[in-house]
Amino acid sequence: MFVIPTIAALLLFVYFRPHEIFETLKPLTFNLIAVLLAWGYVMDVWLGFVRPRTTALLWLGSTFLAFCVFSHAVKASPSIGVAIPVLGASLLVFLLVSLGLPTFRAIEATAAVLLAITLVIASIGVHQALSPLSCIKYSPFTKSLASDGRPCTDSVDPQECRVGGAPDVRYQCEHPGIFNTYSIQGRVRYRGILQDPNELAWAVCMGAPLAFALYGRKRSTSRLLILVAMLLLGGICVIKTQSRSGQLTFAAMLGVYFVRRYKWRGAIAGLIAGAPVMLLGGRSGESASASTEERLECWKQGFKMWQSDPFLGVGHAQFVEHHYLTAHSALVLTLAELGPIGFFLFTAVLYVAFKIAIRAQIEYAGSDQAAAAQTWSTALLASLTGTVVSALFLSIPYHPILWIDMGLAGALYAAIRNHDPNFHVRFGWRDFALVLVGDIAIVSSLKVYLLLH
Repeated sequence: MFVIPTIAALLLFVYFRPHEIFETLKPLTFNLIAVLLAWGYVMDVWLGFVRPRTTALLWLGSTFLAFCVFSHAVKASPSIGVAIPVLGASLLVFLLVSLGLPTFRAIEATAAVLLAITLVIASIGVHQALSPLSCIKYSPFTKSLASDGRPCTDSVDPQECRVGGAPDVRYQCEHPGIFNTYSIQGRVRYRGILQDPNELAWAVCMGAPLAFALYGRKRSTSRLLILVAMLLLGGICVIKTQSRSGQLTFAAMLGVYFVRRYKWRGAIAGLIAGAPVMLLGGRSGESASASTEERLECWKQGFKMWQSDPFLGVGHAQFVEHHYLTAHSALVLTLAELGPIGFFLFTAVLYVAFKIAIRAQIEYAGSDQAAAAQTWSTALLASLTGTVVSALFLSIPYHPILWIDMGLAGALYAAIRNHDPNFHVRFGWRDFALVLVGDIAIVSSLKVYLLLH
Protein backbone atom coordinates (compact mmCIF):
# COMPACT_ATOMS: atom_id res chain seq x y z
CA MET A 1 0.00 0.00 0.00
CA PHE A 2 1.36 3.41 -1.04
CA VAL A 3 -0.63 5.48 1.45
CA ILE A 4 0.92 3.97 4.62
CA PRO A 5 4.43 5.45 4.07
CA THR A 6 2.91 8.83 3.23
CA ILE A 7 0.69 8.72 6.35
CA ALA A 8 3.83 7.88 8.35
CA ALA A 9 5.53 10.93 6.80
CA LEU A 10 2.50 13.05 7.69
CA LEU A 11 2.56 11.86 11.32
CA LEU A 12 6.28 12.66 11.55
CA PHE A 13 5.63 16.12 10.09
CA VAL A 14 2.69 16.86 12.43
CA TYR A 15 4.37 15.65 15.63
CA PHE A 16 8.09 16.33 15.17
CA ARG A 17 8.14 19.49 13.01
CA PRO A 18 11.43 18.36 11.36
CA HIS A 19 11.45 21.37 9.02
CA GLU A 20 11.79 23.59 12.10
CA ILE A 21 14.73 21.58 13.46
CA PHE A 22 16.91 20.75 10.46
CA GLU A 23 17.98 23.45 8.02
CA THR A 24 18.07 21.04 5.08
CA LEU A 25 14.38 20.17 5.62
CA LYS A 26 13.10 23.76 5.57
CA PRO A 27 11.77 23.32 2.00
CA LEU A 28 9.59 20.50 3.37
CA THR A 29 6.13 22.01 3.70
CA PHE A 30 2.69 20.72 4.54
CA ASN A 31 1.65 21.30 0.91
CA LEU A 32 4.33 18.86 -0.26
CA ILE A 33 3.20 16.26 2.29
CA ALA A 34 -0.41 16.80 1.16
CA VAL A 35 0.53 16.15 -2.47
CA LEU A 36 2.36 12.94 -1.50
CA LEU A 37 -0.62 11.79 0.56
CA ALA A 38 -3.04 12.45 -2.26
CA TRP A 39 -0.76 10.54 -4.66
CA GLY A 40 -0.49 7.59 -2.28
CA TYR A 41 -4.23 7.42 -1.75
CA VAL A 42 -5.04 7.71 -5.47
CA MET A 43 -2.56 4.92 -6.25
CA ASP A 44 -4.09 2.64 -3.62
CA VAL A 45 -7.61 3.27 -4.94
CA TRP A 46 -6.48 2.72 -8.53
CA LEU A 47 -4.72 -0.56 -7.66
CA GLY A 48 -7.69 -1.76 -5.61
CA PHE A 49 -5.99 -1.73 -2.19
CA VAL A 50 -8.49 0.79 -0.87
CA ARG A 51 -12.21 1.06 -1.54
CA PRO A 52 -13.59 4.43 -0.38
CA ARG A 53 -16.52 4.10 2.03
CA THR A 54 -18.73 6.93 3.20
CA THR A 55 -19.60 6.74 6.88
CA ALA A 56 -21.54 8.80 9.42
CA LEU A 57 -18.25 9.73 11.09
CA LEU A 58 -16.76 10.87 7.80
CA TRP A 59 -19.73 13.10 6.97
CA LEU A 60 -20.04 14.58 10.45
CA GLY A 61 -16.31 15.28 10.77
CA SER A 62 -16.08 16.86 7.32
CA THR A 63 -19.22 18.91 7.94
CA PHE A 64 -17.85 20.20 11.26
CA LEU A 65 -14.56 21.35 9.71
CA ALA A 66 -16.41 22.87 6.74
CA PHE A 67 -18.68 24.72 9.17
CA CYS A 68 -15.56 26.11 10.85
CA VAL A 69 -14.45 27.56 7.50
CA PHE A 70 -17.94 29.01 6.93
CA SER A 71 -17.96 30.51 10.44
CA HIS A 72 -14.56 32.12 9.90
CA ALA A 73 -15.60 33.49 6.52
CA VAL A 74 -18.73 35.09 8.00
CA LYS A 75 -17.18 36.46 11.21
CA ALA A 76 -13.55 37.15 10.28
CA SER A 77 -13.20 37.07 6.50
CA PRO A 78 -9.91 39.07 6.34
CA SER A 79 -8.05 36.24 8.11
CA ILE A 80 -9.68 33.33 6.26
CA GLY A 81 -6.40 32.70 4.44
CA VAL A 82 -4.77 31.84 7.76
CA ALA A 83 -7.62 29.62 8.96
CA ILE A 84 -7.98 27.43 5.87
CA PRO A 85 -4.48 25.83 6.02
CA VAL A 86 -4.93 25.01 9.73
CA LEU A 87 -8.36 23.46 9.24
CA GLY A 88 -7.18 21.85 6.01
CA ALA A 89 -4.42 20.05 7.91
CA SER A 90 -6.95 18.58 10.35
CA LEU A 91 -9.29 17.61 7.52
CA LEU A 92 -6.49 15.96 5.56
CA VAL A 93 -5.22 13.80 8.43
CA PHE A 94 -8.80 12.85 9.28
CA LEU A 95 -9.72 11.83 5.72
CA LEU A 96 -6.48 10.03 4.90
CA VAL A 97 -6.26 8.04 8.14
CA SER A 98 -9.98 7.26 8.05
CA LEU A 99 -10.11 6.25 4.38
CA GLY A 100 -6.56 5.03 3.77
CA LEU A 101 -6.31 2.20 6.34
CA PRO A 102 -8.99 -0.34 5.36
CA THR A 103 -7.43 -3.42 7.02
CA PHE A 104 -6.26 -4.41 10.49
CA ARG A 105 -2.76 -4.94 9.11
CA ALA A 106 -2.69 -1.36 7.80
CA ILE A 107 -3.95 -0.08 11.15
CA GLU A 108 -1.26 -2.05 12.97
CA ALA A 109 1.51 -0.68 10.74
CA THR A 110 0.33 2.89 11.24
CA ALA A 111 -0.15 2.32 14.97
CA ALA A 112 3.45 1.10 15.24
CA VAL A 113 4.67 4.33 13.63
CA LEU A 114 2.46 6.47 15.88
CA LEU A 115 3.58 4.55 18.97
CA ALA A 116 7.25 5.03 18.02
CA ILE A 117 6.63 8.77 17.61
CA THR A 118 4.86 8.92 20.99
CA LEU A 119 7.74 7.08 22.68
CA VAL A 120 10.29 9.49 21.22
CA ILE A 121 8.20 12.53 22.20
CA ALA A 122 7.84 11.16 25.76
CA SER A 123 11.59 10.43 25.90
CA ILE A 124 12.36 14.00 24.81
CA GLY A 125 10.11 15.25 27.61
CA VAL A 126 11.83 13.05 30.21
CA HIS A 127 15.30 14.10 28.99
CA GLN A 128 14.27 17.75 29.15
CA ALA A 129 12.95 17.34 32.71
CA LEU A 130 16.24 15.75 33.85
CA SER A 131 18.40 18.46 32.27
CA PRO A 132 19.75 21.02 34.79
CA LEU A 133 18.17 24.47 34.74
CA SER A 134 19.95 26.89 32.45
CA CYS A 135 19.62 30.56 31.53
CA ILE A 136 17.68 30.82 28.27
CA LYS A 137 17.87 34.07 26.35
CA TYR A 138 15.12 35.36 24.08
CA SER A 139 15.93 37.99 21.52
CA PRO A 140 12.95 40.12 20.42
CA PHE A 141 14.81 40.95 17.21
CA THR A 142 15.45 37.38 16.00
CA LYS A 143 12.52 35.92 18.00
CA SER A 144 14.69 32.94 18.93
CA LEU A 145 15.54 31.09 22.15
CA ALA A 146 19.01 29.87 23.01
CA SER A 147 20.84 28.75 26.14
CA ASP A 148 23.76 30.95 27.12
CA GLY A 149 25.30 28.12 29.17
CA ARG A 150 24.91 29.70 32.61
CA PRO A 151 23.24 27.54 35.28
CA CYS A 152 20.32 28.90 37.30
CA THR A 153 18.06 27.69 40.10
CA ASP A 154 14.61 29.33 39.87
CA SER A 155 12.30 28.74 36.88
CA VAL A 156 9.68 31.12 38.33
CA ASP A 157 11.94 34.14 38.87
CA PRO A 158 14.95 34.29 36.48
CA GLN A 159 16.45 37.32 38.22
CA GLU A 160 19.84 35.60 38.52
CA CYS A 161 19.94 35.20 34.73
CA ARG A 162 19.44 38.93 34.22
CA VAL A 163 22.50 39.75 36.33
CA GLY A 164 25.39 40.06 33.90
CA GLY A 165 23.15 39.48 30.89
CA ALA A 166 22.69 41.62 27.80
CA PRO A 167 20.28 44.54 28.40
CA ASP A 168 18.27 44.01 25.20
CA VAL A 169 17.64 40.31 25.84
CA ARG A 170 14.84 38.71 27.87
CA TYR A 171 15.92 35.81 30.09
CA GLN A 172 14.19 32.70 31.37
CA CYS A 173 15.46 29.94 33.67
CA GLU A 174 14.39 26.65 32.08
CA HIS A 175 15.31 23.03 31.36
CA PRO A 176 16.94 22.80 27.90
CA GLY A 177 16.15 19.71 25.84
CA ILE A 178 16.82 17.93 22.57
CA PHE A 179 16.15 19.73 19.28
CA ASN A 180 16.48 23.16 20.91
CA THR A 181 13.40 22.62 23.09
CA TYR A 182 12.89 24.31 26.45
CA SER A 183 10.51 23.96 29.36
CA ILE A 184 8.14 26.75 30.35
CA GLN A 185 8.14 27.73 34.03
CA GLY A 186 9.74 24.35 34.70
CA ARG A 187 7.02 22.41 32.84
CA VAL A 188 8.31 20.18 30.02
CA ARG A 189 6.97 20.64 26.52
CA TYR A 190 7.95 20.00 22.90
CA ARG A 191 7.50 22.44 20.03
CA GLY A 192 5.00 23.28 17.29
CA ILE A 193 1.51 22.01 18.11
CA LEU A 194 2.88 20.37 21.27
CA GLN A 195 4.54 23.43 22.80
CA ASP A 196 1.75 23.59 25.40
CA PRO A 197 2.67 21.17 28.27
CA ASN A 198 -1.00 20.18 28.63
CA GLU A 199 -1.23 19.20 24.98
CA LEU A 200 2.04 17.27 25.17
CA ALA A 201 0.58 15.27 28.09
CA TRP A 202 -2.61 14.62 26.11
CA ALA A 203 -0.70 13.46 23.00
CA VAL A 204 1.37 11.03 25.10
CA CYS A 205 -1.76 9.62 26.75
CA MET A 206 -3.50 9.30 23.38
CA GLY A 207 -0.67 7.20 21.94
CA ALA A 208 -0.13 4.97 24.98
CA PRO A 209 -3.11 2.62 24.31
CA LEU A 210 -1.44 1.59 21.04
CA ALA A 211 1.28 -0.16 23.10
CA PHE A 212 -1.43 -2.22 24.83
CA ALA A 213 -2.98 -3.08 21.46
CA LEU A 214 0.26 -4.13 19.79
CA TYR A 215 1.11 -6.34 22.77
CA GLY A 216 -2.41 -7.77 22.69
CA ARG A 217 -2.02 -8.71 19.02
CA LYS A 218 1.28 -10.53 19.65
CA ARG A 219 2.42 -11.28 23.20
CA SER A 220 6.16 -11.21 22.69
CA THR A 221 8.91 -10.13 25.08
CA SER A 222 9.91 -7.23 22.85
CA ARG A 223 6.36 -5.87 22.72
CA LEU A 224 6.00 -6.27 26.47
CA LEU A 225 9.17 -4.21 26.96
CA ILE A 226 7.79 -1.54 24.61
CA LEU A 227 4.56 -1.46 26.65
CA VAL A 228 6.48 -1.09 29.92
CA ALA A 229 8.70 1.62 28.40
CA MET A 230 5.65 3.48 27.12
CA LEU A 231 3.97 3.44 30.53
CA LEU A 232 7.13 4.46 32.40
CA LEU A 233 8.31 7.16 30.01
CA GLY A 234 4.77 8.35 29.35
CA GLY A 235 3.95 8.48 33.06
CA ILE A 236 7.12 10.43 33.89
CA CYS A 237 6.57 12.81 30.98
CA VAL A 238 2.99 13.52 32.09
CA ILE A 239 4.19 14.12 35.66
CA LYS A 240 6.87 16.55 34.46
CA THR A 241 4.41 18.52 32.32
CA GLN A 242 2.69 19.32 35.64
CA SER A 243 -0.58 19.04 33.74
CA ARG A 244 -3.63 18.31 35.88
CA SER A 245 -5.67 17.47 32.79
CA GLY A 246 -2.82 15.15 31.76
CA GLN A 247 -3.05 13.38 35.11
CA LEU A 248 -6.78 12.77 34.67
CA THR A 249 -6.28 11.67 31.05
CA PHE A 250 -3.57 9.16 32.00
CA ALA A 251 -5.75 7.72 34.78
CA ALA A 252 -8.79 7.53 32.48
CA MET A 253 -6.79 5.74 29.77
CA LEU A 254 -5.51 3.14 32.24
CA GLY A 255 -8.97 2.86 33.79
CA VAL A 256 -10.51 1.71 30.50
CA TYR A 257 -8.06 -1.20 30.26
CA PHE A 258 -8.37 -2.26 33.87
CA VAL A 259 -12.18 -2.03 33.93
CA ARG A 260 -12.41 -3.80 30.57
CA ARG A 261 -10.38 -6.72 31.93
CA TYR A 262 -11.23 -6.90 35.62
CA LYS A 263 -14.68 -5.21 35.81
CA TRP A 264 -15.25 -3.38 39.11
CA ARG A 265 -12.00 -4.67 40.56
CA GLY A 266 -10.27 -3.07 37.61
CA ALA A 267 -11.43 0.38 38.70
CA ILE A 268 -9.53 -0.11 41.97
CA ALA A 269 -6.49 -1.51 40.14
CA GLY A 270 -6.59 1.43 37.72
CA LEU A 271 -6.63 3.93 40.59
CA ILE A 272 -3.63 2.19 42.15
CA ALA A 273 -1.72 2.06 38.84
CA GLY A 274 -2.47 5.72 38.11
CA ALA A 275 -1.77 6.88 41.67
CA PRO A 276 1.91 7.83 41.08
CA VAL A 277 0.97 10.15 38.21
CA MET A 278 -1.94 11.61 40.20
CA LEU A 279 0.16 12.15 43.31
CA LEU A 280 3.39 13.38 41.71
CA GLY A 281 2.03 15.34 38.75
CA GLY A 282 0.11 18.58 38.44
CA ARG A 283 0.61 21.88 40.15
CA SER A 284 -0.35 23.00 43.62
CA GLY A 285 -0.44 26.13 45.74
CA GLU A 286 -0.86 29.62 44.31
CA SER A 287 0.03 28.55 40.76
CA ALA A 288 -2.73 25.92 40.69
CA SER A 289 -5.29 28.28 42.26
CA ALA A 290 -4.47 31.01 39.75
CA SER A 291 -4.79 28.53 36.88
CA THR A 292 -8.20 27.39 38.12
CA GLU A 293 -9.43 30.96 38.47
CA GLU A 294 -8.19 31.80 34.97
CA ARG A 295 -9.98 28.77 33.55
CA LEU A 296 -13.27 29.66 35.25
CA GLU A 297 -13.00 33.23 33.97
CA CYS A 298 -12.36 31.93 30.44
CA TRP A 299 -15.46 29.74 30.66
CA LYS A 300 -17.56 32.68 31.85
CA GLN A 301 -16.27 34.79 28.98
CA GLY A 302 -17.07 31.94 26.59
CA PHE A 303 -20.71 31.91 27.67
CA LYS A 304 -20.86 35.68 27.26
CA MET A 305 -19.52 35.35 23.71
CA TRP A 306 -22.14 32.73 22.89
CA GLN A 307 -24.89 34.93 24.32
CA SER A 308 -23.70 37.80 22.11
CA ASP A 309 -24.58 35.67 19.06
CA PRO A 310 -26.60 32.59 20.15
CA PHE A 311 -26.83 31.22 16.60
CA LEU A 312 -23.30 31.42 15.11
CA GLY A 313 -21.12 32.44 18.05
CA VAL A 314 -18.22 34.86 17.61
CA GLY A 315 -16.61 32.87 14.81
CA HIS A 316 -13.93 30.22 14.39
CA ALA A 317 -10.58 31.17 16.02
CA GLN A 318 -12.06 34.42 17.36
CA PHE A 319 -12.15 33.60 21.09
CA VAL A 320 -8.73 35.18 21.68
CA GLU A 321 -9.92 38.30 19.85
CA HIS A 322 -12.48 38.80 22.61
CA HIS A 323 -10.46 37.58 25.59
CA TYR A 324 -6.73 37.54 26.32
CA LEU A 325 -6.69 33.74 26.91
CA THR A 326 -8.17 30.80 25.03
CA ALA A 327 -11.20 28.93 26.41
CA HIS A 328 -9.31 26.09 28.15
CA SER A 329 -12.13 23.75 27.12
CA ALA A 330 -13.03 22.33 23.71
CA LEU A 331 -16.70 22.38 24.71
CA VAL A 332 -16.75 26.03 25.78
CA LEU A 333 -14.62 26.99 22.78
CA THR A 334 -16.92 25.39 20.19
CA LEU A 335 -20.02 26.84 21.86
CA ALA A 336 -18.53 30.35 22.03
CA GLU A 337 -17.01 30.36 18.54
CA LEU A 338 -19.42 28.21 16.53
CA GLY A 339 -22.71 28.43 18.43
CA PRO A 340 -25.09 25.49 18.93
CA ILE A 341 -24.66 24.14 15.39
CA GLY A 342 -20.89 23.78 15.67
CA PHE A 343 -21.21 22.50 19.24
CA PHE A 344 -23.67 19.82 18.10
CA LEU A 345 -21.48 18.74 15.18
CA PHE A 346 -18.40 18.46 17.40
CA THR A 347 -20.14 16.37 20.07
CA ALA A 348 -21.79 14.25 17.36
CA VAL A 349 -18.34 13.40 15.95
CA LEU A 350 -17.17 12.27 19.40
CA TYR A 351 -20.42 10.33 19.90
CA VAL A 352 -20.07 8.36 16.64
CA ALA A 353 -16.39 7.59 17.31
CA PHE A 354 -17.36 6.16 20.71
CA LYS A 355 -20.28 4.30 19.14
CA ILE A 356 -17.93 2.53 16.71
CA ALA A 357 -15.65 1.37 19.52
CA ILE A 358 -18.49 0.28 21.83
CA ARG A 359 -20.43 -1.53 19.08
CA ALA A 360 -17.29 -3.45 18.15
CA GLN A 361 -16.80 -4.38 21.82
CA ILE A 362 -20.37 -5.66 22.10
CA GLU A 363 -20.73 -7.46 18.77
CA TYR A 364 -17.42 -9.32 18.92
CA ALA A 365 -17.25 -10.06 22.65
CA GLY A 366 -15.78 -13.50 23.27
CA SER A 367 -15.16 -14.15 19.56
CA ASP A 368 -11.69 -15.56 18.89
CA GLN A 369 -12.12 -14.92 15.18
CA ALA A 370 -12.69 -11.22 15.86
CA ALA A 371 -9.78 -10.78 18.26
CA ALA A 372 -8.33 -7.95 16.15
CA ALA A 373 -11.61 -6.01 16.33
CA GLN A 374 -11.70 -6.48 20.11
CA THR A 375 -8.08 -5.42 20.59
CA TRP A 376 -8.20 -2.30 18.44
CA SER A 377 -11.65 -1.21 19.64
CA THR A 378 -10.40 -1.38 23.25
CA ALA A 379 -7.37 0.73 22.34
CA LEU A 380 -9.61 3.21 20.54
CA LEU A 381 -12.01 3.36 23.49
CA ALA A 382 -9.11 4.10 25.88
CA SER A 383 -7.68 6.74 23.54
CA LEU A 384 -11.07 8.40 23.00
CA THR A 385 -11.79 8.41 26.73
CA GLY A 386 -8.51 10.18 27.38
CA THR A 387 -9.19 12.63 24.55
CA VAL A 388 -12.64 13.52 25.93
CA VAL A 389 -11.19 14.07 29.41
CA SER A 390 -8.56 16.38 27.89
CA ALA A 391 -11.20 18.14 25.78
CA LEU A 392 -12.96 19.23 28.98
CA PHE A 393 -9.90 21.34 29.86
CA LEU A 394 -8.04 22.00 26.59
CA SER A 395 -8.93 24.01 23.49
CA ILE A 396 -8.43 21.17 21.00
CA PRO A 397 -11.49 20.92 18.70
CA TYR A 398 -9.42 21.88 15.62
CA HIS A 399 -6.18 20.20 16.72
CA PRO A 400 -4.67 17.82 14.09
CA ILE A 401 -3.93 15.19 16.76
CA LEU A 402 -7.60 15.05 17.76
CA TRP A 403 -8.47 14.43 14.12
CA ILE A 404 -5.85 11.68 13.91
CA ASP A 405 -7.77 10.01 16.74
CA MET A 406 -11.06 10.46 14.86
CA GLY A 407 -9.38 9.10 11.74
CA LEU A 408 -8.35 5.95 13.63
CA ALA A 409 -12.00 5.47 14.58
CA GLY A 410 -12.95 5.66 10.91
CA ALA A 411 -10.13 3.26 9.98
CA LEU A 412 -11.32 0.75 12.59
CA TYR A 413 -14.84 0.91 11.15
CA ALA A 414 -13.53 0.34 7.61
CA ALA A 415 -11.37 -2.61 8.73
CA ILE A 416 -14.27 -4.29 10.54
CA ARG A 417 -16.56 -3.76 7.52
CA ASN A 418 -13.89 -5.35 5.35
CA HIS A 419 -14.23 -8.56 7.38
CA ASP A 420 -17.91 -8.26 8.28
CA PRO A 421 -20.06 -6.33 5.74
CA ASN A 422 -23.03 -6.61 8.11
CA PHE A 423 -21.37 -4.36 10.70
CA HIS A 424 -23.02 -0.92 10.55
CA VAL A 425 -22.75 2.19 12.69
CA ARG A 426 -25.25 4.82 11.63
CA PHE A 427 -26.27 8.22 12.93
CA GLY A 428 -30.05 8.18 12.90
CA TRP A 429 -32.80 10.25 14.49
CA ARG A 430 -32.41 8.44 17.80
CA ASP A 431 -28.70 9.29 17.83
CA PHE A 432 -29.53 12.87 16.86
CA ALA A 433 -31.90 13.13 19.83
CA LEU A 434 -29.37 11.57 22.24
CA VAL A 435 -26.63 14.00 21.22
CA LEU A 436 -29.03 16.95 21.40
CA VAL A 437 -30.24 16.01 24.89
CA GLY A 438 -26.62 15.41 25.94
CA ASP A 439 -25.60 18.83 24.63
CA ILE A 440 -28.39 20.55 26.54
CA ALA A 441 -27.33 18.70 29.70
CA ILE A 442 -23.66 19.64 29.21
CA VAL A 443 -24.35 23.33 28.59
CA SER A 444 -26.84 23.50 31.49
CA SER A 445 -24.41 21.79 33.86
CA LEU A 446 -21.57 24.13 32.89
CA LYS A 447 -23.82 27.13 33.35
CA VAL A 448 -24.93 26.00 36.82
CA TYR A 449 -21.32 25.22 37.77
CA LEU A 450 -20.22 28.71 36.76
CA LEU A 451 -23.09 30.32 38.66
CA LEU A 452 -21.97 28.46 41.80
CA HIS A 453 -18.39 29.67 41.32
